Order: sequence, then C-alpha cells, then structure tokens
Amino acid sequence: MKKFTYFFALVLLFMTSFNIQVIADTTSISSQIPAPGDVIIVEISNGNYGPAPIRIGFDSQNDPIEFNYQVREAYDHHETDFRNLMNEVYTRLNVTNRADHPVLLLEPDSYNSWRRVTYANIIMGESQAPWMSVMWHSMIATYGNDYNDLAYALVYNANANYSELTPIVGGWPYDFGYGKYFPYYEPELVRRGDSLFWASTRCPYDARPYLLNNILLCGDQWDNITASEITHLEERIDLQRLEYAHKAVVRGTSPRKFLIWHAGKKLCDDGIMLSWDLAFQQSHFQTNGAEYIRQWVF
Repeated sequence: MKKFTYFFALVLLFMTSFNIQVIADTTSISSQIPAPGDVIIVEISNGNYGPAPIRIGFDSQNDPIEFNYQVREAYDHHETDFRNLMNEVYTRLNVTNRADHPVLLLEPDSYNSWRRVTYANIIMGESQAPWMSVMWHSMIATYGNDYNDLAYALVYNANANYSELTPIVGGWPYDFGYGKYFPYYEPELVRRGDSLFWASTRCPYDARPYLLNNILLCGDQWDNITASEITHLEERIDLQRLEYAHKAVVRGTSPRKFLIWHAGKKLCDDGIMLSWDLAFQQSHFQTNGAEYIRQWVF
C-alpha cells in the first residue's frame, strides 16, 4: 500500500507542476472567524444542467457549508460564473482579507487546463491569494477513501442533476473520455450497478478486479443509501462479472455527499501541499502570469 501512496504523491506533484442563480441554501453563512493562512476548500459541481451543490469551508472546519449554485462549463460563461461564485464564497466565509487565504479547488473530472488559467487570474490576480491548487473529483476522492487504495478505484459521483463515473487505473483517471458523464440523475439502483460494471469493462482486463473491489460512492444522491441497498448493488454487479475475482465491494466512506470535500481537507491536514510543491504560488503568478499554471497540469 505504501507504493500506492507514494505513486499518488508523485502523480499529484506532476499534476500541479502543470446568468447565475442561487437557490435555497442547505447551510447558513459561517460564523467562524477565519485565521490568516486557513485554506479555503471549494468543491465545484458541474452546473451545465442548472444550479448544483457547492461545498465550501476552511480546512480547520469539520464539515463544509453546502449551497446550490450554477457554474457553467462553457467558455462564454465560465469566467463570470466562477468570479461570482468566489465572491459568494468569500462572503459566506466572512473573509475580509482575501490575500490571507490559499484556495484548494476540487473540480469536475471533465474540466481541463484553460479553466485553471481563469481560476489563477481570479484567485491569484484579483484576490491575491498566497497559493492555489486544483484537483479533479475522482483523484481527490481516492486520496480520502477509508480503504486507502490510491491506484485503482471506480469513483461514482452522483449529485442532483448530473453524475460522473471515473475509473482510476494505475493512479490516474482512465481515458474513455475521462469518465462517463450522465446529464441526468440515474434513479434506479439496478441502472447504477449496470453503469459501474459498464465502466469496468472499458478498462484493461487485469485492472477490473481491483476497480470493482474499490467502489467509491460520492455526492448527495448516495448519501442515504442503506446497507441492504449497497449489498443489492454489489450483487447486481456480481451477476455480470466475468470471473469470481471481479467481486464488487463498495467501501465505507460516510457521509458520502461530503467525501470529496473531506478528502480535500485531509490533503491540507496532511501538510503535503507546499512540502511536495503541489501549489501554484503567488511568486509563480507574479513572475510568469496565469498561463504558467499550465506547468502544473497534465
């Protein structure tokens, strides 16, 4: 397992060397007085299909603030939407001096590097943050799961109006389009099980036992799944397996809707963001500009 952890750390090092509508909140504005240096963790959901869950908070908090917001993926809207979101984040977290707080962004698996240039211009240029870093949902989820296998996982992130299903193979998102993206919430447990099995069959044969043995369920649509439903999901997948070694196991990762945000908190709490040079720092921005963040991405 140590080699998996080390491999993931190397992957992270390589990665980082690289009309808006607010609807009903589920959590109020934070009453915490932020201390200088507290890292702001922002989990962004895909807003292409309407407002979607956003989870924010400081790394010193136990749980995030959650509210719905729309950040559209399209180039014409993304910059404005993201700037409005960050203004909302700073307001909700009672931040008066934005330059005091680094920012860790957890973004959908479909996003790519040009959006990170936008993030850098807004967070490092306009808000003068000391550093920032960006992680895909699937990558950070594997870091925070209880099983602690960083090399192989099926990460199924299901929220109110979109889902992401991404295999992690050899410590990296496997490329059949960087995941299978559903423009709707799959309501039936049987269909979800079929989708998980479908994803595993698109991956290398020798990876399938490890993928199905490390299924991570994230997002609000998995939050209230019962133990009996998990058993049913595993049995549904097992009915389709090609051999016994492909047995499906859903790992315990409750509360599931906060799994990704808690994984970001763990990354900060473990203290490797700066020691492993995983962050795009203010000195990089001042010297080379926002485009230099592409040196921190794949």
